[in-house]
Amino acid sequence: MREKIVINFFDDPREKSVESMAAYFQLDKNLLSKYIEDFEKNGIAVKDFVSAFGINLSQYDSSLIEIICRHMTSMTEEGIEDIRTKGILDLTHLLMKDTVLSRFLKRNNVIFDVKNRELFVDGQAYRITTAEEDCIICVEKKEIRCGRFERCDIREKMDSVGRKIYQLGGTLEFFVSGSKADMEHYSVIHLNPEILETLDQLLAEIKVRSNRDEPFALSYKWREQERKTYILQFAVNLSDVEGLCVCDYKNAYYEFQELLDIGGYSQNDYIMELIPDRFYQNMRLIEWFLGTDYGYQFGSLLRGKTVPAEKIQVKDAYVK
Repeated sequence: MREKIVINFFDDPREKSVESMAAYFQLDKNLLSKYIEDFEKNGIAVKDFVSAFGINLSQYDSSLIEIICRHMTSMTEEGIEDIRTKGILDLTHLLMKDTVLSRFLKRNNVIFDVKNRELFVDGQAYRITTAEEDCIICVEKKEIRCGRFERCDIREKMDSVGRKIYQLGGTLEFFVSGSKADMEHYSVIHLNPEILETLDQLLAEIKVRSNRDEPFALSYKWREQERKTYILQFAVNLSDVEGLCVCDYKNAYYEFQELLDIGGYSQNDYIMELIPDRFYQNMRLIEWFLGTDYGYQFGSLLRGKTVPAEKIQVKDAYVK
């Protein structure tokens, strides 16, 4: 039984990461170290690394790897108490359960019914759509509904909400490398939950038709609260990580074709989803390893996965 290997791309020196990767993929540590020196001069892709060492990505058990991850969030004391009791939830659970985010939205007359794909704004129900769906009910009460490539403003913004929840699964995102400044530059997560930015764009369109006197401005209302920016650290099994996260699965094949060819997989294997998760998870691990010194890198958990409260450590908390 092989021992579990813990990899911390934030704090481990390069030599330690090389040692861990060599142990996992059963490579000669000195050869790997020399290869990485050449890589840092010339740059290589994951397929080059896999080809150079003859790695079969499907043969390595991704449950044997633990990755140290960090999650940045802007939270009130009420919100951090939620995390202490419920853990770090994905977007879907944050909207479905009684959480600081769902309570904040409810106070602003925005309520999600995720299961039934409905969003209630000021008591008015809207269907949460995704881009590939036809318009069944016209939100603007037009006789002629939108076509596949021509959408009204509300529909376009609603598709963005639906993409996060349904197409991408509302999965929990995290960083695997990068400084605090790197993470802050990633998006607005150090100021407010990212979904509020997406909702603000949608609600700006809906407001015109809801007879509401004041704007929604959810992002700014969140920022006006007494809050801190938290960096939360935890370990996740590589086997719980989303190795392949694409919106257009069929056409994404060509992005990974060379790697799949090396692994002995055909296009039909890909289309039929016969590639094991560990293939993509090991691909992602190598990608993170090669990119450690080049700013932030991030990943996400598999759909429905969350981080238990007992696994979470507050790495930093500051006012932003």
